[in-house]
Amino acid sequence: MEQQWRVFIAIPLPEAVQKWLQVSMNSAILPTSQLFKRLTDSRDYHITIQFLGDVATSRIAEIETRMQLAVQKWSPFWLQLSNWDTFGRREAPKVLWYGVQGNLQALTALHHQVTTQMKGIGFLVEDRAYHPHITTARQYKGEDEFDMAGMEREVTGGRRDEDQIQALVRPEWLVDRIVLYRTHMGQRPMYEEVAEALLVPEA
Repeated sequence: MEQQWRVFIAIPLPEAVQKWLQVSMNSAILPTSQLFKRLTDSRDYHITIQFLGDVATSRIAEIETRMQLAVQKWSPFWLQLSNWDTFGRREAPKVLWYGVQGNLQALTALHHQVTTQMKGIGFLVEDRAYHPHITTARQYKGEDEFDMAGMEREVTGGRRDEDQIQALVRPEWLVDRIVLYRTHMGQRPMYEEVAEALLVPEA
C-alpha cells in the first residue's frame, strides 16, 4: 500500500511573530498548561488555507503544481495580528485562537484561488465561510468559566510604560508564500514543510 501523509496548505508565520504570540500567551494565561489540554507549539503557528487530509505521497507533486498555479498572479500582501477569540462555548471554549487583520480581501481571494485549484484535482471545498485564524490552544479544562477579558487585563497589567506599550503593538508581516505542511501526530513541532509556492512582486 502506498504511503499517505496528512497534509494541509497554510500561510506560515515569521519567527518574530511566532515568538510574539508565545510571549503574549505566557503573559496572559499563566499557567496555560492548567487551563487548556493542548497548547500549540509556537513553531507550528500558521493560518490554514485548506485542509486536504490523508493524501498518497505520489500526489504531493501534483498538489505543489496546483499551489504554484494558484499564486502565479499574486503579489505579496500585509497581514497583522488582531485579537484573541474562541470557538465553542464562551465559558469553556474548544479552541483559543488569535485573529488577523490587514489585507483580508487579498487573503480571502487567495483562499478562493487555492481551493479552486485543489477542487480541480478532487479536493472538496468546505461549505462554511472562510475564517482565517491562528490556533494557540485547545480544550479548556479550567474549573471556572473562561475569562477572555481577564486575559487582556493580565497582559496589560494596567501598565503603560514604554516596554509594555511596545509589547502591545501587534506585529505585522508580509505574506510572500504558501506552504504545504505534513502533520506528524504527537511530535513537537508537529508540522513539517514539504512544499511551498512563492508570491512574486509585480515587475
